[in-house]
Amino acid sequence: MSIGKKESEWTKIYGKPSPVRFPPVNFDGINSLNDHLRLLSQYKALAPYLLGDDSHNELSRPTLRHPDWQHAALLPLLLATGHPPMLQSPDNPPPKTLEKPVLPDNYHSLSPEEKSHVDELHRRRVLFYLYMVFNGGLNKQHLTGMRDACVLLTQHLVERMEKQWSGDIFSLKGALIHRTENWDHYNAELPNHVPCPISFI
Repeated sequence: MSIGKKESEWTKIYGKPSPVRFPPVNFDGINSLNDHLRLLSQYKALAPYLLGDDSHNELSRPTLRHPDWQHAALLPLLLATGHPPMLQSPDNPPPKTLEKPVLPDNYHSLSPEEKSHVDELHRRRVLFYLYMVFNGGLNKQHLTGMRDACVLLTQHLVERMEKQWSGDIFSLKGALIHRTENWDHYNAELPNHVPCPISFI
């Protein structure tokens, strides 16, 4: 909730529409300050539900993740779960199994430049593999969070909320719409159905 309040206050004082560099979202009269403030208000209506209803849920537990001393943050596990950027899989999509990475069969016949590229790719794959093996074995709560359907939806929405408004309302609006379309994932964990507090119909 505080993210929405902070962004609303900042936008009211400092928010100025600027030309959006991405032409498909640059429409006159659509990317207005009032439109953005309306989206922030809708986020604030959703915010109480982002962590779920159960305060004893592991995903609500405050978590200090991968401290780097300058930008360490204490967040609910729901927002802290995921791969740290330095250990992301170099493959898109990431592997679905935990097979140990191996060098290609023709590695010894590659040129020095090709070997250098293959070595770097292999190093990054091994780092991702080791992170997944040790994280899954030693940090069960984090692994549970990574498997939860609501985690990515909530993280995506909060990441869009944290960005200062520069004239683009579509990123935040898209994240809000995506969250409302998947509202049933939230309701699945509740004893009683809760209607979504916002709508785009």
